[in-house]
Amino acid sequence: MEGRPRKHRNRSPLGQSFDSLRGQDIVHSDTRHTKKTSNQIDRYRQGLIYRARALKALRGGRFEQAISHLESAISLVGTDASLTSLLCRLYATKGDMSACSREAERLAQIDPDSPQSCRLNAQALWRAGRRLDAHMALVSGLRRFGDNAELHVQAGLFHSAEGHYQQAERELESAISADCSLAKAYEYLGMVKAARGDLAGAVGSMQRAFELKGSDLRLAWRLAGYSRLAEKAGVKITLQLPSVRITLADTQVRQMAGYVTANTDLIEAILSLPPSSVDDELFGMLWTVLETAIKDHGDYADLRLRAAEVLERLGRFDDSVSQVRIAVRLNPCYVKGHLLLGRLLMRTGAIEQAGEHVRTAIELGADWPDVHTLAAKLMLTQNRRDHARMHLRRALELKSDYAPAVRILDRLVA
Repeated sequence: MEGRPRKHRNRSPLGQSFDSLRGQDIVHSDTRHTKKTSNQIDRYRQGLIYRARALKALRGGRFEQAISHLESAISLVGTDASLTSLLCRLYATKGDMSACSREAERLAQIDPDSPQSCRLNAQALWRAGRRLDAHMALVSGLRRFGDNAELHVQAGLFHSAEGHYQQAERELESAISADCSLAKAYEYLGMVKAARGDLAGAVGSMQRAFELKGSDLRLAWRLAGYSRLAEKAGVKITLQLPSVRITLADTQVRQMAGYVTANTDLIEAILSLPPSSVDDELFGMLWTVLETAIKDHGDYADLRLRAAEVLERLGRFDDSVSQVRIAVRLNPCYVKGHLLLGRLLMRTGAIEQAGEHVRTAIELGADWPDVHTLAAKLMLTQNRRDHARMHLRRALELKSDYAPAVRILDRLVA
């Protein structure tokens, strides 16, 4: 991993142009992604775009349109729109199914003396056809462990499977009383209410479930479906959907942080995506992951650089500058770090500092036409026309038809 001060390695090939990253004149990338990986990342972004369109349609009461958008999103990313679902698909693309399984599932030892083991025992009894014993196992567990939301949910599911919707509803409401943040309790309650014909109640419960688990596209699809049914039945529906942003649980954040620490090319691939309406959500999630990665590996210049680029994409320029300054302090020979810092400082008006970092990058080997053109622009802002011409001529020596340099030089001659 780059960034350990004693190594001072820079993985950028010195002969590569700096304008390949994100389609900008002054950004460099040495990304080596397979086509499959790139496609997976682009499909994920498209899925988020469809999700955003669906939420807009839901807020506007356009339920058919919302359902259509959600079905498109599900076809692209499955029912889970979280970053961890993307990670699992990337593992699968690499053929590492064991890693996918390890990362996607929570593997924990089950304490035999716990509510979880009680629930699993009840499920086993139910599958064996011993339904009364399954019910009694849950009753015993609730007496022993108190009001446990998971046990109430399981009891509600058993009653629902038997068509006892009133009892199922009571159990699920008890689950919510025990844990008001349990999305699946609201989801199942919504389904029971729908089965009982209470469409307004079904919509309310499903809306709350989706608010709690915004990455679950299945919940959004059911919410849209129940809303459509209610509307057709003459029930007035007004959805109150706040941001419903996708949030990551702590375990998911740590999972992703471990991956991006060892594979910063994933961040680079996401950064290469064109700007879209979901940038705030996508890069907000990515920054949450990077914050955790940096806490564990703050001496990795690569992570600091990617953090700076993500923060720039979020419009947080001061924070971006702070991160990339740390990157070049960790590795003074970091070409990409000096170039990014030069561009950011130029944007904030710190022209002299920007020029210093761009010159440092050139001295370190960034002898590329777009970098010399950037240097020329910086010289011109300081009215150093001779120095600007020198950089432009070097850019054209490297690439005789480099249009940005040709245009600036023509204006100087004129």
